[in-house]
Amino acid sequence: CADEFSLELLRSFVCDTFLTPLLILGCYRENEVVEGHPLKVLLGKLVVSGARISTLRTSNMDEATVNALVSDALHMSPRLTESLSSIIYRKTDGNGLFVVQFLKSLCDEGLLTFSLLSKQWVWDVDAIMSRDMADDVVGLMTMKMLKLDTNALCGLKIASCLGSQCDESTIKYLGSEYEGRGIGLSPMLDVAVNEGLMFKVGTTYSFAHDEIQNAAYCMIPEAERKSVHLQIGRQLYSRVPTGELDTVLFIAVDQLFRGADVMTSRDELIHLAHLALRAGD
Repeated sequence: CADEFSLELLRSFVCDTFLTPLLILGCYRENEVVEGHPLKVLLGKLVVSGARISTLRTSNMDEATVNALVSDALHMSPRLTESLSSIIYRKTDGNGLFVVQFLKSLCDEGLLTFSLLSKQWVWDVDAIMSRDMADDVVGLMTMKMLKLDTNALCGLKIASCLGSQCDESTIKYLGSEYEGRGIGLSPMLDVAVNEGLMFKVGTTYSFAHDEIQNAAYCMIPEAERKSVHLQIGRQLYSRVPTGELDTVLFIAVDQLFRGADVMTSRDELIHLAHLALRAGD
């Protein structure tokens, strides 16, 4: 969820009577926002202040909805896709991202193919039933990422350290020295876009889902994560021209802070403190 400063900004928007009419949409997972969580506290205060808040709870899809999705995706009658949808529902429990990615994985593995003879999609129920299945979305996405070439996989790992999205104006300064590959990050992420793992709108790359970002980040060994963040921060600070540093300063400082525990130079720690002060001005 958002940090306290973002939540305060949200509160100011909602409570500012001069901004009406204003509609703000947000989403969160109830199991991650328990009593006492800053977002929960904010929502309570907004209700007390008189803000109109409507809550819409969503859950996993039922089997009929999964069948409707599969039917629409394959351009086939719902009656014809019931056997496939039933398997997908049982293996994914109706999780939206899980359903879509599982369907894509069946195509990738040749278990769901388009028949030129019958001019429709065909599948092998027994083969799909016997297919090894990850226990969750992260597991499925990890399996898919491991099939990418090593450059694309490396790019996803680096991008996951930057958050849910990153811009070409920032990543153009990042090479892939993390795993010894001295090529730019954009070509790597373009592969992820082609695979449906990321979107690209204009110059901005975004993970298609936060679980995909999570899966990519989890593929970096925990013992190495702080070092990777530190390397990204150092690259940004050292490579960005002085006149353009302010445009990426927050990102660079954030990455350096995440890797501060593995800094060995006292001078570098002091320099980081100065950068943090500059970012706060």
